Amino acid sequence: MRPMLVRLHRWFGIGTALFLFAAGLTGALIAWDHELDAALNPTFFHARSDAPPLSSLDLARRVEASAPAFR
Repeated sequence: MRPMLVRLHRWFGIGTALFLFAAGLTGALIAWDHELDAALNPTFFHARSDAPPLSSLDLARRVEASAPAFR
């Protein structure tokens, strides 16, 4: 009986360790989310438009005019 329990304990421990390793690795990657996204998708952060840029107040006015509930 004891050898079977030792074997079960070992495999459950390995499974738990693999889960904790994966959770730690993905948690560390989430900490670098913005940097990784900028490195993997550099064109995503550059808007292309022929129109002149709007000031933040003009943009806010346009959003409020299109959806009054956003005030």
